[in-house]
Amino acid sequence: MLKCHSKRVSLLPESYSNLPPAVLRFSEPDIPLVEGELSIDMSSFPAALKGEFKWLKHVAENSSVKAQVGTYISWSVYHAASLLDGNRLPAVSALLPLFHEQAKSVTMIRHSLDITESFRNDIVSLYDVIDDLGNPFLETSKDLLVLDSKNIVDISIVKTVYTIESLGQEQFEKYLKERLVDRTTSVFDKLKRNKLPLFQTPPSAKKTSTIDHKLMSLKGNCSLFSRLYIACQSRDGNLDDFFRHENHAFPPSLSQNGTILLGT
Repeated sequence: MLKCHSKRVSLLPESYSNLPPAVLRFSEPDIPLVEGELSIDMSSFPAALKGEFKWLKHVAENSSVKAQVGTYISWSVYHAASLLDGNRLPAVSALLPLFHEQAKSVTMIRHSLDITESFRNDIVSLYDVIDDLGNPFLETSKDLLVLDSKNIVDISIVKTVYTIESLGQEQFEKYLKERLVDRTTSVFDKLKRNKLPLFQTPPSAKKTSTIDHKLMSLKGNCSLFSRLYIACQSRDGNLDDFFRHENHAFPPSLSQNGTILLGT
């Protein structure tokens, strides 16, 4: 039995609950007749009746006490659990929205067939991707990659995935010990934020050295004065007026390479 780690159930996509209108092209559709007589095999009736009494006994024994996890009470789940693995068929209809009052309508029947076909196509597409690119669950590499594009995630994010659970458990035990057991730290003290790289974290920008910044600034100044010299050939230029305006991306007296200068 699967263990659920979340109490929140994800909603079905809108395509499952939005029913497009559908009507029959004929008011009285032509339903083909079945040839032959309808016969009932009574030989399997005693075994089926015995199974029903067995289920009723199971319900009577478990309904008066608190049922344990894994105890099947409902009729369908009880009988499904008793089937062999080879006899269990995928219940695609369980993915459909339950509209009991309109289950027999043309719209609902058409919608059921469309959803079943769409679900089948998705499964076939997944099998095709695994056949072409390989089974990702059989990868021996420790790289974290995307199934369809094979893009590899940065190593820092892989480290976060491997260590985030143990890190959280360690911090929880530390919080519990310091604030509730030893009482050496107040519960109102701020918690330090974990700046862990995640999937949405943008890649770190390449740092430029101070020498490279100075070289870029020098090239920019040379280009600026070259344009100023050309402009002064055709009209009078006043250097005092020129230096009254900003000609850098940041003021050199207050900032260096975009980083503000701090006092000593």
